[in-house]
Amino acid sequence: ALFERGGTVSSAQTGEEYRQTLRKALIENRDRIVNLPWKSGSGMVKGKEQGIFFCATVGEKRTYLRFVPSNEKWQPKKDKEIVKEMGTCLRLIEVEENTKTVLSQEAQKSVYDFWSIAKENILRSWMYETDPANLQPKIRKINREVADFIRSFKPSDMAEQTINEALDIVESPWPRRDETLLREQFNNDNDKRKEKAKKLINWIIETGLEPAGSPEPLPPVSEGDIKLICWLAVTSE
Repeated sequence: ALFERGGTVSSAQTGEEYRQTLRKALIENRDRIVNLPWKSGSGMVKGKEQGIFFCATVGEKRTYLRFVPSNEKWQPKKDKEIVKEMGTCLRLIEVEENTKTVLSQEAQKSVYDFWSIAKENILRSWMYETDPANLQPKIRKINREVADFIRSFKPSDMAEQTINEALDIVESPWPRRDETLLREQFNNDNDKRKEKAKKLINWIIETGLEPAGSPEPLPPVSEGDIKLICWLAVTSE
């Protein structure tokens, strides 16, 4: 699932290419992969980015990828430089079949210091999603303006349920294309305000867009709930 989701703009491969890599590896080394102990680590030399990659999980709910960059002496850089985006993390650890294992003593000694930083970063990411206020969908300015306009000039001949339905839809994240069309509709000043509000309501419902529901907040956890799956030290060339 991680490989499939890793086919993002920032990754070098597509989701299908990641799946092919995984299928081939499972055909040739299934027992070694399935029986790989948790917390296993390795290393390689690659590219210009030096640091340690971690794959961790919190229960069965989430898997997190983190790449903690380091300087030449294997000292971790600032927390703000930690790589969290999945596609970028996968790109940083892509290897060829004949890639040699290279793991210096300095990197091995540094792993647990780096892991502490990654674990703290993962915990902050998790705890951010325990607060419902942080999970509210981000609404663009034009959507807020349209919603305020509809509330200010509610058509008296429309059912309250219909108006609320339109408000729920417009107060949700919209694709850019639909957002542009909404702006065009809103900038049309040929009608009186209540008539314009009515047309906006009908148009919003006719888009077929769905209102965004707020995701369920996550339960609080501690650092002890974050389990390390594996790690990889990347030494810059």
